[in-house]
Amino acid sequence: MSIDQVVRPPWISVAAGAVARSSEPAVRPRRVFVQVVAGALVVLAAVAVVGVIASRRLAEAAAMTYAAKTADVLAEAVAQPALSDGLLTGSPAALSAMDQAVREHMLGSAIVRVKIWDSTGRILYSDASSLIGQRFPLGAEEQDVLTHLQNRADVSDLTSPENRLERGQGKLLQVYRPIWTPAGTKVLFETYAPYDEVTVRTGQIWKGFAGVILTTVLFLGVWRMPSTGRWRNRLEQSRAHRRALRLTTSKRCS
Repeated sequence: MSIDQVVRPPWISVAAGAVARSSEPAVRPRRVFVQVVAGALVVLAAVAVVGVIASRRLAEAAAMTYAAKTADVLAEAVAQPALSDGLLTGSPAALSAMDQAVREHMLGSAIVRVKIWDSTGRILYSDASSLIGQRFPLGAEEQDVLTHLQNRADVSDLTSPENRLERGQGKLLQVYRPIWTPAGTKVLFETYAPYDEVTVRTGQIWKGFAGVILTTVLFLGVWRMPSTGRWRNRLEQSRAHRRALRLTTSKRCS
């Protein structure tokens, strides 16, 4: 049998002769822009949440530092000079001298309550006179202040019995530190300041954060636009290349 007489197997069509069309939608510039803007907004929202939390913590730390410094000044310049050993025994003259100093030089918008304690937890003096003579167990923090001679600031626990008269003042920052009578007896000096200072400082810090955050997000958005355009062009080229491959394959198989 000759070569020309060899029976050739029939061709099997594996692709249609027509040009294959891509089912993928074309990438439109508007769609890409919307995606970039949406991504920027998501980033902005996330950073804003983190910024609010961070600014609140920074503001509270700054307010506590300020309250502690204020308490130090008042302790050294007002409370210590007015303190006498008679306060330990409830002397009316000693109480009167301290009360005059507190009301003239401490109480106001920055300080809403003053207390002086002995080491057993007895209130020797307070501008709320009904507290004088009452005894409340000192917490570990207060005892630590008296032992290690330091000052401490934190948010007041208004649920504590000794703070029942401060509950109408709103949220407060309390600062306590040791002072000494002329004879050298160590007592605990405590002040209460409005928490409003934290709110004010939070707003100030957040304004600074907001400007930096907004500028950064806008810069990133503008910076990413050229690369987004290049990505879109490459995607279009890739799709065109795939369509060309489908067309070539289709022609070869037809």
